[in-house]
Amino acid sequence: MPEGLTVADIDVTLNLHHTYISDVVVILYSMTDASIARASSYVVFRVGRGNNDMVGTVLNDQAADPLGWGVAPFTGSFQPSERLSTHNGAVGGKFFVGVYDMEPGDTGTLNDWSMKVTYVSCDFDSDGVEDHKDSCRGIAAATATGCPLTTRTLTSTYSSGKFRGRISSPVAGCKASRPVTIWKAVTGPDRKVGTATSRSDGTYRLTRTKRAGRYYATTPLSAATNQAQCPAARSTTFRIR
Repeated sequence: MPEGLTVADIDVTLNLHHTYISDVVVILYSMTDASIARASSYVVFRVGRGNNDMVGTVLNDQAADPLGWGVAPFTGSFQPSERLSTHNGAVGGKFFVGVYDMEPGDTGTLNDWSMKVTYVSCDFDSDGVEDHKDSCRGIAAATATGCPLTTRTLTSTYSSGKFRGRISSPVAGCKASRPVTIWKAVTGPDRKVGTATSRSDGTYRLTRTKRAGRYYATTPLSAATNQAQCPAARSTTFRIR
């Protein structure tokens, strides 16, 4: 589960084959490391009937009927025997499913399982960008990165065996240590020549053998943390003869 996100609700879907399903106990473990022995909490699913298989069985605290009221193969949504809300409030970490056959004489297989997680909304600066995606927490800005938009331009030329140019922006973080890709304009998709990283002053260099053609440079949309959203920029196209 992604770090920094808080669980608000969990649903679990099971596809399980067993010759006597009431022998089976399924435990959902929530933990902060890979050791099941150190599980911080768990939820047990018990069917309580001697039917076979669970196919597309969704365990959902908000379902209308308990799992024990279902009929094999228990397709649909059911309440688990213990509430999945046990895990509400978990932050980050890992989840595992353990399947246990409690009686001898029958066999089974967990074919697959999945988990749907709804997270608590957290938007400290109320700009519509969740905090885990917001590069400028505390600065309200309705942009993709949650940072106020600034300006940025890009130049590119070729001389002495090098493509060179500069990213210019009033925000230092939008010009330093940014990727700049050189492209050759051709019929069909343009061809990538290579990528350089800009220096602290926004300048960049990329060494390549001289080849005739039309070229340009680009730098992608990015964010300077707690500063600004840096728009994508493209240089003018120039010709190497």
